[in-house]
Amino acid sequence: MPKTVSKLFNRPQIQKSQGRKWKGLNQPSARSIRGLSVRVLFFCLHLMPAAFAWSAGSRQALWFVSAVLIATAVIWLCEAGGAVRRLMAIALNLSVACANALLAVSYMIQGVGFNIEFFAHANMDTLAIASVALRPLLLVFLAYLLLTAALPMLIGRRSLRRGGIIGVVTVGGVLLNGPVWSFGWHIASNALDAQSALWVPKPDKVARVSLPANTNAAREPYGLVLIFAESLEASYARPEIFGEDLTEHLSGLSTQGLQFTDMHQVSYTSWTTGALVAAQCGRPMGADDQRHSMLRPFALDARLENTTCMGDVLLRHGYHPVLMAGTSLDFAGIGDFHAAHGFGERLGFDALMAKAGPLAMRKWGKRGEHDNWLLEDDALFVLARNKLEDLAAQPRPFVLVLTTMDTHGPTGFPSVRCGSSQGLIAAVRCADRVISEFIEDVRIRHPNTIVALFSDHLVGPGGVESEVMEKLAPHADERRLRFTVWGPNVAPGVIDRPGTHFDLMPTLMDLLGLDAWTEHNLGASLLRHDSPWFSLASPLSLRVVQGLAGVRLRPGDAVAFAPQGPLMEVDGHRVLATGKGLSLRDAIFALEIDAEGEVASVRAFPDQAPASVPSNGAAAAFTRWAVGRRIVGVSTNRAFNLEALDGEPAETSFFVGEFGAENFVLAPLHARRTVAWPGAAK
Repeated sequence: MPKTVSKLFNRPQIQKSQGRKWKGLNQPSARSIRGLSVRVLFFCLHLMPAAFAWSAGSRQALWFVSAVLIATAVIWLCEAGGAVRRLMAIALNLSVACANALLAVSYMIQGVGFNIEFFAHANMDTLAIASVALRPLLLVFLAYLLLTAALPMLIGRRSLRRGGIIGVVTVGGVLLNGPVWSFGWHIASNALDAQSALWVPKPDKVARVSLPANTNAAREPYGLVLIFAESLEASYARPEIFGEDLTEHLSGLSTQGLQFTDMHQVSYTSWTTGALVAAQCGRPMGADDQRHSMLRPFALDARLENTTCMGDVLLRHGYHPVLMAGTSLDFAGIGDFHAAHGFGERLGFDALMAKAGPLAMRKWGKRGEHDNWLLEDDALFVLARNKLEDLAAQPRPFVLVLTTMDTHGPTGFPSVRCGSSQGLIAAVRCADRVISEFIEDVRIRHPNTIVALFSDHLVGPGGVESEVMEKLAPHADERRLRFTVWGPNVAPGVIDRPGTHFDLMPTLMDLLGLDAWTEHNLGASLLRHDSPWFSLASPLSLRVVQGLAGVRLRPGDAVAFAPQGPLMEVDGHRVLATGKGLSLRDAIFALEIDAEGEVASVRAFPDQAPASVPSNGAAAAFTRWAVGRRIVGVSTNRAFNLEALDGEPAETSFFVGEFGAENFVLAPLHARRTVAWPGAAK
């Protein structure tokens, strides 16, 4: 049969067959419906974190675009088939899903993206505690990751060639990803040493109080009770914000003590551990001379083993330091920090709950949920009263540090005896009553004890009731920390000069009679000095010595010295000469510069002799160390300045160059404020 005839006779059959074929395609099979459902659900899962973050205040429209692109890339890689492409899809899917979930959690808990607080809590101890305290959120997080990881495994292979478009979609999705932007901004802000501090001009009016003569040797040393009240900021006492004074008991009690009314929160102090470190060490937790500035967000170490802090100083003066915390000591490094700085006795949730019995309630969220998280403040203060009786019976002076928890966000945890009212406002009213009663009781029972109340940080931007934040938001620039001191040598009064966390330790040391520590790291006693933080043109120019980045000094480069004190500008880096936890009082401070122009070491040589006796001990130690080294620094050591300047009296001197060489420059600070870095000695 001719081919043409055959084609004619077979055409209807062919058409019928084709008709059956297209008819089958027009009726989706159960498999195709299931595949479409898997894809739709997968897209929704990738969009969920951006949606949750949006509801918590993050307005990142590009994050939604990124979610669509990433989900598309994962699906296409799975459809392309092959072991390599499948592995690429799994790696891309899990890494992006985990990053999305973490950023969404950050927004839900604290109202902002990745920041220093987020990474400071990112350790196994804190995660273990959070797994109990935030169990529902953790279960949702894990379920999300498991479901997101499993769905691509249900996507079958399709013979579609997309080639390089998969790479383009993947790169676009990653570049627009919300966690990538948040993480990048966090890294950039740390690399630039950006500070979130509020700056105010140095006040013209200086508030001073008269201090009694230092008779520490002739009397029994004072005890110290230091209360860190969880986010109990001074703003709660302002009727113009909340319609009434929510802390009326503390406000009335504060008139009997010394009130510091202009205490600012600055960078690295906005979470509990960061606040405790800054207040007791006079420097932020985020600065460490062993790490590069860009690595600080991932290597925060609360121990600060190279820094002298309040506990170290008091331990050396015969004190018995004790910590009592309403939360676990493993949380965010609180226990590690105090253990590294003189607090041999540390009582956290586990130890206190064993003693508290029915006095306390383990809780997180609604009343009656028994999750091992925190001890209510009322029970903490009952145990603290008992502890004070034991400490007072000992011959050694004591320092008792207490950290409260009832006013912790999101809704607070009012102590049981305050009634059934719930919410953060109720918790603040309850804390006002419980804390003020404890302070009054200590003042009566232990009259030779100084009591200090300090709000560890301001209320956070997220994770608290919207009603509270809505009232605080219009007054952001006016919010202040609460700091009041009562004691046998403390006359009632008001000090209105601006201060920070860093000034707390020097101020308390001054009140205890340890006047050698009235200036310490980035802080100073607000009884005598202005805070160093506000003595510069801007706090942005402050650099912590321990966090000094690499310096590049070449012959002829200028080194500037501020005429008002030990402030140096080396290769554009401003350095407050304090040494590692040492006051510069009667000390010599030096930066050693290596051949490449970078900081090789940071040294401070204190004078250990009594203040009334000039000593050359520090000068001799410095001279032995400095020979042959390329150094730049300042000296407030009287013996060194007298000898080095040939008898010319100078409170502060500076030096630049190779010690012992002809090009070594040394002069009174008031005589020369800027000098060129000399070349190497011939």
